[in-house]
Amino acid sequence: MSDSGKRGQAPDADLCAYLDDECGPGQRRRADSALTQDPTLARKLAVWRRNDSTLRAAFSAHPSQARAPNSTNPPIGPLEISGAGTQKRRMDLAIAAAFLAGALSAGGAFVVVNLIVN
Repeated sequence: MSDSGKRGQAPDADLCAYLDDECGPGQRRRADSALTQDPTLARKLAVWRRNDSTLRAAFSAHPSQARAPNSTNPPIGPLEISGAGTQKRRMDLAIAAAFLAGALSAGGAFVVVNLIVN
C-alpha cells in the first residue's frame, strides 16, 4: 500500500484498488502485509467486501427486478405505454400544447398593443 496513509494505514483508494483487484503484484503484496498487520484495516476491507457483494447481488438481476436488500416494496417494472390510452394521451397533450401556444401568443400580442398605444 502507498506511504500516504496515517501510521502505515493505506488510503481508501489503495484499499479500493485491492478490493477490485486493480493493483499490481507489488501493491498487492504491500496490501496483504498491511492487512495482516492492521486488524482495523482488515475489518474495513471485510465490511467493504460485504457491501460490494450485497450491491452486486442487488443489481445482478434484471434492472427492473433490482431493489435494495430486505426491501418490502415490490420492484418497479419497465415503463410501458400501450394501446388506445396512448393515442388519447397524445391527443390530450397536443390540445394542451396548442392551447398554451395560443394563450402565450395572445398574451404577447396584448403586451405589444399596450406598448404601442401607451
